Amino acid sequence: MRGFVTRGLRLPATFLLLSSLTFLVSPPKMHSQAAINPNIFDPGPRNPGNQNAPFCPTQNVGVTPKFPNNNMGHGAPPGDCVDIIQPPSAPGQETPAAAGAGNIVGGIYPPSPQNTAGGLWLPGLDVFSTVASVSGPFASPPVSGEPMVGLGPSFNAQSCLQCHMVPAVGGTSPGTVTIQTSPTTATIFAMPIATTPPPLSAANPQIADATDDGGTNGIPNFPPAFAAPGASTPGFSTVQADGPAIEVRFVQALAASGASAGVGANGVGNLFTIQGRGDLPAGCVISQINFAALPSGSISFRIPTPTYGLGFVESTPDPILIQNSVQSTTGNTLGVIGGVFNTSGNDGTITRFGWKAQNKSLLIFAGEAENVEMGVTNELFPNERTWGATPAVVGGASPVLTVPPCINNAGSPSGQGYPEDEVLGTGTVLLSSSNAEEESIFMLLNGAPSQCSSAGAGTYGSPSPACVVFNSNETTGQSLFGAAGCTLCHSPTLTTGPSPNVSLSSANYHPYSDFALHFMGGLDDGITQGAATGSQFRTAPLWGLGQRLFFMHDGRATDLINAIADHCIATSSVIHPSEACGSVGVFNGLSNTQQQQILDFLRSL
Repeated sequence: MRGFVTRGLRLPATFLLLSSLTFLVSPPKMHSQAAINPNIFDPGPRNPGNQNAPFCPTQNVGVTPKFPNNNMGHGAPPGDCVDIIQPPSAPGQETPAAAGAGNIVGGIYPPSPQNTAGGLWLPGLDVFSTVASVSGPFASPPVSGEPMVGLGPSFNAQSCLQCHMVPAVGGTSPGTVTIQTSPTTATIFAMPIATTPPPLSAANPQIADATDDGGTNGIPNFPPAFAAPGASTPGFSTVQADGPAIEVRFVQALAASGASAGVGANGVGNLFTIQGRGDLPAGCVISQINFAALPSGSISFRIPTPTYGLGFVESTPDPILIQNSVQSTTGNTLGVIGGVFNTSGNDGTITRFGWKAQNKSLLIFAGEAENVEMGVTNELFPNERTWGATPAVVGGASPVLTVPPCINNAGSPSGQGYPEDEVLGTGTVLLSSSNAEEESIFMLLNGAPSQCSSAGAGTYGSPSPACVVFNSNETTGQSLFGAAGCTLCHSPTLTTGPSPNVSLSSANYHPYSDFALHFMGGLDDGITQGAATGSQFRTAPLWGLGQRLFFMHDGRATDLINAIADHCIATSSVIHPSEACGSVGVFNGLSNTQQQQILDFLRSL
């Protein structure tokens, strides 16, 4: 088992490994048979390609590399690069054509005189891929290949790229999954496909983070996760070596204990600490959270969301989102409620990023991720979340209050300690912007994923993926997807407002999301964020779905059939039932051929 709850998947007669490398994997995650049709099959992610040239540092001299610092992860040999080229949409498939995952919005890498955004996107991409250590270049000696300042004291990952690299830079979690693709075949899919042994990215990078630079972290074991009453218990028993990369949120608050951090209700409890690292601040003592000792149902899991096309989302005015949601759902008989959004507690406008649409802007999204996932303080989140053991207060008439050694980090470029990432102190890329700003610009200018025929993309793992228009089967599936009511929430097309970037200005885009909140019944994770209750989630955008390995907010599904079934999980709770149950019921009532056509269409997004 991969540590996930047992699922009754059809057992394979043969296995096919679709990669140039051999991976050791355990049996596939499994799903209850109750709502699963044994006569339809997820074809699996369409071909991402494995052609790394011409954008890697050692290839095509004279072409500006995407990754000049070559910060692709631990153990990467000099010059290695696992970036994948994604083709733009085929002419006539969608208007306007999408640039493709891993490319600049409105154009394709490398930048041209007609695509000046590359001058901003490339520095942002460099920061997005940079690995953090505690003191970066100010350590003595510096940790090789880890120039970003501010890791820890607690963290989940050491760079943005580690969790956002599939199918190309900016995407979602890497990993390896097994999917039943025919009655007799279970196929293993790994992404990204590394061309230089050993596999660099088909495994979960969090495993290597645990012991990087001498770190003494163990791989955590977890109790059963939160589940709605009557629903099966989801969750991982440990951090999975073959993915997905995860975040742990606490349903119940955890008090600090000794050198171990406390976690507030709904907050993130980090997997690892900087204890044992060679760049550990003098006197620092900090312990990992003892996840195994937590009570059942006290935590929930999250996986990374892709960052493709998010400039379009940020550029969409609130009235467009409201009008679309209300008009799309008015008069429907499937139980879908429209016009419910998460909003900012500051200005009241619609928030739209994250699994529960809890983040207002890409800049806030970047700043929060730096601080929460990596432990890097910044101008948006300037204070450390954890600090390890605190020295005893010296009493007397004038008590001496001491900064805990774990956060006594005077090695930031500014020389003032905190925030570790700030405009005046950043040691990377530009002196006029912080790392968080660079990361947000990268996301703002990320191209939207292409719509490409899954059947026409070429053999999985072949060097250069093709992007051709949908075949008749996929086009029929697209129509059936709408007829089943799925587009009541997964809106195919939205429109941006005016923008300084011509590619984002008054433009149609195709996210397959309304970015509204919907009740999802048995998917309730017990976590409240803003106005979103435990059972409410933002409609997950489906663009790029054709090349994902993990589905749902907690990565519980690794194939589309289970993901569809998970939209309508039975629960005895009095919480509002899932708004998706009506559409799932329509899907289940279709013929095997029609259901297969919908699956084929979804793998073409």
